[in-house]
Amino acid sequence: MRLLYVGGLWTGSTTLQRLHAFERIPGVSVSTFDTGDRCGRATFIDRVAHRLRKPIDWRHVNRRLLSLTADTRPDVVFFDNVKVTKPETLRRLREEFGAHPVFYTPDNVLASHNSSRQLEASWKEWSVVFTTKRFNAPDFASRGVRMTHVIGNAFDPDVHRPMVAQEVGSDFERFDVAFAGAVEGERKEAINCLAFSGLRVILFGDVPAWGEMHPNVLLRTVVWDLDYSRAMHMAKVSLCFLRKINRDTVTTRSFEIPAMARPMAAERTMEHDAVFNDGIEYLGFSSTDELVSTVVPMISDEPRRRAVGRAARERCLRSGYSTVDRAREMIEVIESVLVSE
Repeated sequence: MRLLYVGGLWTGSTTLQRLHAFERIPGVSVSTFDTGDRCGRATFIDRVAHRLRKPIDWRHVNRRLLSLTADTRPDVVFFDNVKVTKPETLRRLREEFGAHPVFYTPDNVLASHNSSRQLEASWKEWSVVFTTKRFNAPDFASRGVRMTHVIGNAFDPDVHRPMVAQEVGSDFERFDVAFAGAVEGERKEAINCLAFSGLRVILFGDVPAWGEMHPNVLLRTVVWDLDYSRAMHMAKVSLCFLRKINRDTVTTRSFEIPAMARPMAAERTMEHDAVFNDGIEYLGFSSTDELVSTVVPMISDEPRRRAVGRAARERCLRSGYSTVDRAREMIEVIESVLVSE
């Protein structure tokens, strides 16, 4: 299978991690098209266009993609969460070049803040839509998507792995709790409550956005790739919150943190309980009070922390939660479509 992979291919992005996974699948020849999307580089015009759900195709993705497809003749064009592609571009890929357009998204793209006018007009043109949001599947069907496949979130085996003190440095497990992510009111309250209980917290994110925090909270800037893995090793327990605006019940970090063999405290949901055993492979909580009462005794219980971390990583490996496992599953689905269409 010849596969053209389209997305923002920057170091630290899950898009690049998925690309590397596809490159490991025997029988799949992968070429790439970097759309130039980069986290945190949006201009004022981009932000306005995003609010209007009309992202600007600054890099002429539609035109250049057709030219590249004409030269390389892929069987499949795999769009990783690309939102500037026009429906007519997808039709031309199929009708003129015999290429099957496939869309992947880790987001709730049916929510307006994650979508675009171009994407909303394109649903009938995709051969397959892969989504990590199970609750979106019926809505995709109602919008005319030919095939929707729910694919699990994943960890990158090269990035999300256990690290030793020499790799992390002097901050290895120096703190009690670590979190990396965007600010939300509930998250800020929960972290401050942990700090108020006497725990030392290290927080990685947009420092000005988080604002004033408890003195026991140390704020550091956003981290990516292996620096993110190092960050999770700077504390004894790592936190995994869910984005309420996205209706998340599980997220990518639900798999990345356990794959590092870090004890993870995560919001208790049916999906978390389906992929990890609560109390054995992760520490579930349903309120801030429960979070505090769960994490505090873990800090002084090193044997249990190590046991939870080991069990979590073993579950990730045993149950096939890696990007390579997920890529293999997607290829099988795509191959079935190639045969049927």
